Amino acid sequence: MAIKNLLPWNRDTKINTLRKYPEEEPLNALLNMQNELDQMFESFFDRPFGRGSRTDFPFSFSPSVDVAETDKGITATADLPGLKADEVEISLENRVLTIRGEKNFEKEDKGHHFHRKERSYGAFQRDIVLPADVKEDQIEAVFKNGVLEITAPKAEITSRKRIKINKS
Repeated sequence: MAIKNLLPWNRDTKINTLRKYPEEEPLNALLNMQNELDQMFESFFDRPFGRGSRTDFPFSFSPSVDVAETDKGITATADLPGLKADEVEISLENRVLTIRGEKNFEKEDKGHHFHRKERSYGAFQRDIVLPADVKEDQIEAVFKNGVLEITAPKAEITSRKRIKINKS
């Protein structure tokens, strides 16, 4: 078996794909690669020391977050099971949305023998760089059934100002 057959993206596949959609392929390939790199780095830094799963370290907790953008606004949705709205703090500074809180460890009964212990506890903080400027005074957050949904309308784009450099 040739090694190139083991590769997920070989020259023959690339040529055939380019023949189907020659005008879109470079952009799609770059966007896909960017998404994969973003996910790789996010998962690496999401876990202590970049290995194992979130549950390998019992006192680490990092909620999953989805960020979506439309023409009108940005929505961030975070899974925060076991938390209440007053246990979560949200802030926005320089297009960085911060969600922080703490999931407290439930009291353990001494008589139990655990066969598996996967639930995570502890303080957490997620910093999400928003893809566009938003109207800070119109941000809304709804917390229902352990899901936090933050919606923010986009700010109007202001025209860019050109500045001339004075020659000395």
